[in-house]
Amino acid sequence: MKYNEASIFVFIASIIIGVLIALNINLSSTSSNIQLTANEYSKAVDERTKLRQEINALDTNNDEIINKLNDYTYSEQKNEKIIEDLKSQLSLYKMIDGFEDTKGSGIKITIRDGDYESLGIIDPKMQWLYLLHDNDMINVVNDLRAIGAEAISINGYRIYPFSGLICDGPFLRIYGDIQIPQPFEVEVIGEPKVLQDFITSDNSYITGLKARGVDVKVKEVKEIIMRAKINTIKPEFMEQYTN
Repeated sequence: MKYNEASIFVFIASIIIGVLIALNINLSSTSSNIQLTANEYSKAVDERTKLRQEINALDTNNDEIINKLNDYTYSEQKNEKIIEDLKSQLSLYKMIDGFEDTKGSGIKITIRDGDYESLGIIDPKMQWLYLLHDNDMINVVNDLRAIGAEAISINGYRIYPFSGLICDGPFLRIYGDIQIPQPFEVEVIGEPKVLQDFITSDNSYITGLKARGVDVKVKEVKEIIMRAKINTIKPEFMEQYTN
């Protein structure tokens, strides 16, 4: 009886194995090797590196938060420590938002209308290309923010989230009621090489302005001093929401 049971088991097992072989199923592994091109492999390596950097940054931030919580919890002067940290963070946010003076290295971009008259250009449509417009300056500012500019000013006036730039003849109007004349000196605090490399690349809006005939000059500056913005926002319609 035991011999018959063993024979039946072997017979059934043989049938199952035969079916699996017929279906071309790999018994050793359920995964298959993926073939990548050189470009795909390079992108995958870059993505892995980026993810690892993000993870390391999160770990560092987590450690800083834990250390801060420990200081708040176990320090003998925890109330003073909390107040000190809050003041430090408030000062940082005020500097970022433009409420405090700041300084740092960066670049200076000088922009003015192109001299179409000396070129004998009389077609108004062609003349328009040589002129700087408000949407041009907005695109320049957006470019700078996208590549990591930490602070931006135009002719000494800080640019912040609520800043408006409007074309007003040969002037730009900022903060709603302040006219600034040409040439427009755009000072930018950030990594000079990164800013310079992007500004002079084919993908930057500045490069497009130069191609149109707008006069643009760029130079690195070791130290830029930016003053705090001269006006403040007083909300009339929005209020804090707590749930």
